Amino acid sequence: MLSKSGNGKYFVDAIYNSNIFGRFMQFKFIYETLYKGISQVEGSKIEQFEFIHGAIFNVKFSPDGRVLVAACENSCVQIYDPLKYNRKCDVIQAHSGCVNCIDFLDAKTFVTGSDDKTIRIWDLRKLHGPIHVLKGHRGWVKNTEFDTNTGLLVSSSFDQTVRTWNINKPVDGKIESVIVMKQRELIRATLSKDCSKLFLGLTDGNGILIIHDLNLETISHDLIRPSLHRNRVELLYKCPEDIWCVYSIDVHPFDWCIAARFVSRDDADEKLCTYDIQDTHVGGCKKQCEQHSRMMHSIEECKFADGFIKEISFSSDGRVISSPYKKGVRLLAFSHNCDELCDCIPESPTTLSVISTITSHKRSVLTSTFSPIMPLLVTGCRGGEVLFHFPRF
Repeated sequence: MLSKSGNGKYFVDAIYNSNIFGRFMQFKFIYETLYKGISQVEGSKIEQFEFIHGAIFNVKFSPDGRVLVAACENSCVQIYDPLKYNRKCDVIQAHSGCVNCIDFLDAKTFVTGSDDKTIRIWDLRKLHGPIHVLKGHRGWVKNTEFDTNTGLLVSSSFDQTVRTWNINKPVDGKIESVIVMKQRELIRATLSKDCSKLFLGLTDGNGILIIHDLNLETISHDLIRPSLHRNRVELLYKCPEDIWCVYSIDVHPFDWCIAARFVSRDDADEKLCTYDIQDTHVGGCKKQCEQHSRMMHSIEECKFADGFIKEISFSSDGRVISSPYKKGVRLLAFSHNCDELCDCIPESPTTLSVISTITSHKRSVLTSTFSPIMPLLVTGCRGGEVLFHFPRF
């Protein structure tokens, strides 16, 4: 801002002289510096034995960030203290098949889904056995989500069904499932953070389905007799060419977009894309989200670890996406400055910026996740290692 002095000279306003502008510019680039500085925490490497635990398929933090749980290939669940970078205990034979997914119900309770077709509910204070074993799926359970609006657990499986479980109201000690949706070629179902939308990742080139204004109690009825006010179905048809499978989906922490990782039909290429999921606008910005403009960003991914799902993850502030990349991860952002999405919405699909490439494992990385309370990144690999990464300047 310019103002005029008594002698007729112009000078920079006191706001500028106090270097607030300089401080603003420093703040603008602090996120880029923060995420570029992420590297493995010294002394945090936890030796694993691949023949005992197998690959790490999924890692999840508790809502308060004080506990980390890892899902392992060889039926095991591992419990970590992320504040001390160490493993607290293992739950051997948590399932009778590969443990694929983890979801926390609250700070002390979590659920696991497995190739043994069951879902198990665990209490961190009593890990000698599960609280409940949920049976009903006829295929591998690949994803579980907790609907905070209804108190229902939502699960998806290779049996091509989406089921709900009223875990708070068992009948005669048992928790039965309700099939709310059957969808051919289903890989996984993921809820938005506010539980108002359901995202279905499909195979055979069918892309992603979004169900808006989600109502789990009426969805089976509304899919037969569509409603204008609930469970509206939209197909994200503008997907990468020659896609075959959508095997990983993560939702922006503020529900501004989703990120999805695809593999091509010939299993030769992989790509990560982001899609606007807002009904009218993103993050308060007045950009209309017409159906044909849902795709916002994309980037080619490296093809490795054939046949394994690579789990992607947003940072807790939504500025960065962690995506497995060979023996590490790439940190991807909407701009080279790690701007928030609402500050850099592209007019047409553009390429994500690579902020950093972190290589710290001996084997291919299959999963990663960010802490909900600090810039701590955790990665798990095919060889059974779990590593912690934190900014270092």
